[in-house]
Amino acid sequence: MSNAYLVDVGVVVDKDEYPACYSNVYDKKRGYYDEDRYLVNDLDKAKKEALQYVADGVDKTYAIITNQGQRDTLDFDADDSSVSYDVTDIVYSAVKRNGRIIESFTETSNN
Repeated sequence: MSNAYLVDVGVVVDKDEYPACYSNVYDKKRGYYDEDRYLVNDLDKAKKEALQYVADGVDKTYAIITNQGQRDTLDFDADDSSVSYDVTDIVYSAVKRNGRIIESFTETSNN
């Protein structure tokens, strides 16, 4: 058993234009429209993949990696209540703004 990391990638959306469910995670100050989420056990590889996703994405593309602790499996589904989206679990975040990549964009990430 090893630490699992959730890689959550998508686009930051205007909190006022989308349903509240998009702003019910992490810092709750932004809306996060996720395009993909998956668990990995290699943090360095996850950071490289996340950064590439943001670099290849449109403006406001984000990537957030959270430490999910010890897990027996890297399998999960969208309704998995054991997956945490708490800001205190963030180990890496990046967003593209005006063509520039900004790392550690979440206010209380542990970077």
